[in-house]
Amino acid sequence: MRMVLKVKLSEVGFNLKDKSLSLNFSKIFLFIIFFIVIGVVIIGLKFVNGFQNYILSWSQPNLVDELSKQLTVTILAPIAEETMYRAFVITFLMKEWKSNIRIKRIAIPYPAVLGAIIFMTIHIDFTLYPLTIHQIDYLQLMYTFIFGVIWGTMFIKTQSLLCPVLTHSGINFIMSITGFLASLWLV
Repeated sequence: MRMVLKVKLSEVGFNLKDKSLSLNFSKIFLFIIFFIVIGVVIIGLKFVNGFQNYILSWSQPNLVDELSKQLTVTILAPIAEETMYRAFVITFLMKEWKSNIRIKRIAIPYPAVLGAIIFMTIHIDFTLYPLTIHQIDYLQLMYTFIFGVIWGTMFIKTQSLLCPVLTHSGINFIMSITGFLASLWLV
């Protein structure tokens, strides 16, 4: 990454700039997301036909599998994905686009939106050769795009990966534990 972007790693987010802003935003964001996820699961299980199968397609009531999944989704995936899609992609895009999309009083940086689109599309289950789409989870695409924009904006604002990695890890933990507990209840 250093060779491609020709910058120091500290300049692409591997630092603790704006640590207090990152930590405060992460706490508030994860508190809100916790209740949203719980609410979506409860409402989905109660009122959405087929939501039980959706939960069971993501989580199985097996503790060994769940522990392995937790390692992947709460530690490895957030670090790898935030490094790739925030540090690398957004830093590269920031060289060309520094303007914002304005929605009333909210300014969203173009690189955050473009990075979120790339982040979202990589969550489509596909094979590159021959190009075949196996599955599209529209709910997952919706929230990966929204979270991608938020994480990209926070990365640009703080110039640090701390907030995106913490919130990505926290969201993945909340969603996978909620799915696991729901799958235990469903079986």
